[in-house]
Amino acid sequence: MLEKLGHQVVIAPDGISALNIPDLKTIELILMDLQMPGIDGYETTQRLRANGIDCPIIALTANTQEKRRCVDAGINDLMSKPL
Repeated sequence: MLEKLGHQVVIAPDGISALNIPDLKTIELILMDLQMPGIDGYETTQRLRANGIDCPIIALTANTQEKRRCVDAGINDLMSKPL
């Protein structure tokens, strides 16, 4: 959907891959799945923030009860799945 709107999209299958994206500081928005293999979206976000990544991070989750935990991890907002 985003590519059809003209956006460049980078996909990471897990948290470790997300942390190792080249030129990560040039990314303008991150859509973060909270239930990823390896390290989850909360920890991935905390590591991104610790590495100076300050772009908006929007969590994708089926559990909208997680708002407080998302904010505490450094996530800006959340969207419920399915989109």
